[in-house]
Amino acid sequence: MNRISIRQKMAALTAAVCMITTFAGCGGFSDSSSAGKAENSSSVTADSVEVVTLPPKDEDSKPEETASSDESGTESAPADDKFDTSDVPYTPAMWKVTSPSGNTMYMMGSMHALKEECVPLPDYVTERFGESEVLAVECDISDSTKNSAAALAVMNKITYPNGETIGEHLGEDLWEEVASYIEAYGGDPESLKSSQAWYIYSLLESMSLDSLGLDSTIGFDMQLLNMAKEQGKEIFEVESAEMQMDMLSGFDEKLIKAAIKGYSAENKDLIEEKLIEMYTAWKSGDTDSVSTEEGFDEELYTEEDKANIAEFNRILVTDRNVGMADKAMELLDSGKTVFYVVGLAHYLGDGGIIKLLEAEGCTVERVEV
Repeated sequence: MNRISIRQKMAALTAAVCMITTFAGCGGFSDSSSAGKAENSSSVTADSVEVVTLPPKDEDSKPEETASSDESGTESAPADDKFDTSDVPYTPAMWKVTSPSGNTMYMMGSMHALKEECVPLPDYVTERFGESEVLAVECDISDSTKNSAAALAVMNKITYPNGETIGEHLGEDLWEEVASYIEAYGGDPESLKSSQAWYIYSLLESMSLDSLGLDSTIGFDMQLLNMAKEQGKEIFEVESAEMQMDMLSGFDEKLIKAAIKGYSAENKDLIEEKLIEMYTAWKSGDTDSVSTEEGFDEELYTEEDKANIAEFNRILVTDRNVGMADKAMELLDSGKTVFYVVGLAHYLGDGGIIKLLEAEGCTVERVEV
């Protein structure tokens, strides 16, 4: 499969999960996805918006993670017990940023879908958050009305025109591999044959999350958003649901095609293994593991594929980092006390927010917890 770094995978989930939550606000996903569990008060519903969903293949077809009985009659573990991280310390990374003028801000990297064990948030998080006037997030994924409007804006980009199919665009061999991945989770790929590649990509991301019991309704940023609203704090959107939707739906299809390579039933366990590593690294604050580069499977990727994935990651990660750092400086200069949260991947590496802020004369210190 695509052996890009956990950092890059986390960045992909940053955008994809925000988009998934956005579509949940207008009924765009079936209840089988974690995003489909999100409650919302939007007047836009699945009845008023025609969106592709992912139904079960048939009544007898169940995802592999569904509880079942072995020969001894003992039921297997449910999805949220599929991997045990109870012994992993709950200490996600936090940084204190001091601007050249002496203003300060606390920053944390989010993971947008978590296990129940991550509720409530650690005391050191809630204490710093409680001292802040403003919560800055990528986008307010709790605002179902605004998110539904963003979803509606790209509805015409979900399916191909003129009867075109995903197999024609990805190539039948690649689509067959991807379809096997969808079937491994109990979905019906036939129902998605008219869906565009970017939409398929977002669905693939959501399936693995849900299988592992990682839920976007209790993601790090969602918990903070709920607390901010309860406490009457200002919410500042660093980006927006509309911006992220436009980015995902606007990718050149050759880039999405390269990013999708490797999704197959054969690689399902490996993909889940990488997500578990990512979750564990985030939960423990192990940013060194998050930023490790792993290279490519030379047998799977051509030189053109590698170039396309590099371009995909530049758009998905590096280019956005610049705007995120600019917004952080804007907030620092405002003099308000701000708690700043975007996807963890955006802070790390030479082109990450931390390096960009240091280049502006800021001091960035890792908070010991």
